[in-house]
Amino acid sequence: MTENTGITRVRADAADESSMQQIREILFGEQRRLTAEHLARIESRLSEQDAALRGLLEERIGSAVQGLQETLASEGERQRAALGDLDQALRSLLLDLEQRLRKVDDDLQDSHDHLRQSLAARDEALEALQQHGVSRTQLADALESLARQLRT
Repeated sequence: MTENTGITRVRADAADESSMQQIREILFGEQRRLTAEHLARIESRLSEQDAALRGLLEERIGSAVQGLQETLASEGERQRAALGDLDQALRSLLLDLEQRLRKVDDDLQDSHDHLRQSLAARDEALEALQQHGVSRTQLADALESLARQLRT
């Protein structure tokens, strides 16, 4: 009988539990369904707002990125043009400098040639003076002639 009492007791507890569940459903079932529906609507609105905000954010980020890309592209183009102008100006200056250096080199060569000629003339005059024993007047005339040659 002890065994039978335990089974009867489990059945009675199960029946009590079932009755309690029915009572809970009667008392709180409608409220629970309304709350569940309300939560579902809130979740649905939150999901819609989340999607809308994500779309808006992606749109704004996309337009900002596109604006930055356009700005960078135009800035890059401007810098390439400025570098091209600078390159052209530097090439022009280099060509001008090369021409001036050639002219200075030519002038220097001419000066060297003129100096060699003057030195040769001086050496000839000195040799002539040493050979002839020239007077002071002749020496002055020779030096004046040499000075004129050097001025020209």
